[in-house]
Amino acid sequence: MDTSISRNPVGSNLGYYLYRAVDKHGQTIDFLLTEHRDTEAALRFLKKAIRRNGLPETMTIDGSDANEAAIKRYNGASAPIQSTGSQ
Repeated sequence: MDTSISRNPVGSNLGYYLYRAVDKHGQTIDFLLTEHRDTEAALRFLKKAIRRNGLPETMTIDGSDANEAAIKRYNGASAPIQSTGSQ
């Protein structure tokens, strides 16, 4: 399963961020709407998506420091996953 994590503000004044995992066909398989765009939110989503859908074969993320930090923290606590660069 190819999985990407993206964060996009939902509405210009709302200040919410959407973390989304998609499969290789572009279908959303998991999501999390948060008020914060930080390592804790990224890690919470990463754990949730992996718990529900299993460990992805590949992961494509944007250049967010929070996403990088979440992957490093996750890898420190369990089997390593690798990102395949940024979008």
